[in-house]
Amino acid sequence: MIDIRCLCLGVLSLGDATGYEIRKRLKDSFGPYQGMSYGALYPALAKLLAAGEVESLDGDRVSALDKRTYRLTEKGRESLHSSLIRAKGQEQTRSEFLAAMFFADMLDRDTLDRLVDERLAELRGVLAHFQTYRGSPPTEGQRFVGRFGQVMARAAIDFLQGEGRAIVNAIERDRKAR
Repeated sequence: MIDIRCLCLGVLSLGDATGYEIRKRLKDSFGPYQGMSYGALYPALAKLLAAGEVESLDGDRVSALDKRTYRLTEKGRESLHSSLIRAKGQEQTRSEFLAAMFFADMLDRDTLDRLVDERLAELRGVLAHFQTYRGSPPTEGQRFVGRFGQVMARAAIDFLQGEGRAIVNAIERDRKAR
């Protein structure tokens, strides 16, 4: 399973990094598709340290406020590989936008317009992110993620520009017919 611990191991397979750098690399690589909070990141790193899957290059001399640099161990590399082999071809998405749109008939036109406009703006940002992201040097897998992100964002933008506006108009027609 690809969980937060696996993502940390994956980032560290690309090179040593602090917690801040791990989070930034994930955001740079996956945009909004793979975010993580510091509240989830640091406990995951602590578990990886305890399991011997990563090591701290700073040893025990780092205080709680200092940046600790992490390195992937051989055990961590094996764990990462094992997790990647078991990965499934599925995505898990939580969408506040889709939840609100499911109940669109309960919302007024201004709110619906705002939701569609906000989602379009976010998707345009996602598209721009994936169009400009370049690993150094990017692997074929990284290129795939960039292209896939662009296709998904473009498809969602196209859909919302048509169907997003159509649902707003359809709900408005239904209300007037009542």
